[in-house]
Amino acid sequence: MDLSNQMGNLIARFVARLGNLSKPAMWTMAFSCMVCLGFLDYITGYEASFALFYLFPVAIAAWFLSQRTGMLFSLLSVVTWYVSNHLSGVTFSSPFIQYWNAGMRLGFFLVVTILFGELRKAFEKEKAMLRYDFLTEVCNARAFYEIVATECLRANRYLHPLTVAYIDLDKFKKVNDRFGHQKGDQVLKLFAATIRQNIRRLDTVARLGGDEFALLLPETNLEDAQRFLPRLRDQLLSEMQRQNWPITFSMGVLTCTAAPSSVEDLMRQADDLMYEVKKAGKNAIKYSVYSEAL
Repeated sequence: MDLSNQMGNLIARFVARLGNLSKPAMWTMAFSCMVCLGFLDYITGYEASFALFYLFPVAIAAWFLSQRTGMLFSLLSVVTWYVSNHLSGVTFSSPFIQYWNAGMRLGFFLVVTILFGELRKAFEKEKAMLRYDFLTEVCNARAFYEIVATECLRANRYLHPLTVAYIDLDKFKKVNDRFGHQKGDQVLKLFAATIRQNIRRLDTVARLGGDEFALLLPETNLEDAQRFLPRLRDQLLSEMQRQNWPITFSMGVLTCTAAPSSVEDLMRQADDLMYEVKKAGKNAIKYSVYSEAL
């Protein structure tokens, strides 16, 4: 069991390192590997077969580049094998046999390419599902915390401000109780879609759970936040009123001139601000500034 785990870890590390290579480097490696295999086929002739090893450059191309590139390397691998065998003097009782072998190899490589391509698509889909909320199609809490941690490091390094807004949907439970959970899901989707339409590309919105959301605004100081967030809240209220939903919004906004080393601490403070709004009557925004030096 330990040996299998070690082998799995080694393979995972190897794949991760390959994934860090640039596309030109990946092309170069796959092509060089194919040429080396062709040379080995040439010097060994029919006495040793390296046909199975051609799957390595084919798999690299299909997984890390594209399915179409994998098909191209499938064809190139078969051509390389055919030419190397021809140059080494391998003969067959009938020319048809060599064409048949080439066709079989090409078909096998293409099947592997298609399988790797589909597996890659499934892998990327599963990977995305781990980072996004399936209902609202915004980041989930895990992904959001990772993004905030990265932005905190960048903000502290370059002394740039950032703002985090913790948002709770007031009276959301009443909508669920009165209209049903399907209507509640529509509220959440409309809320997330409205925010996505009104924020910048560098901003991030996430659903933290239930009816609680968070918004990360990099390069945003207190004055910028005080200009932008009331407009965003008004837009959200307009959308809810248009649907005759009695939803309002309580926001706790924390602007950092020096971000905390702990993302959890930052989010807790923003959450506390939001709850102060809830206790004071809801449907408002409360701002605060965090400037403690690291």
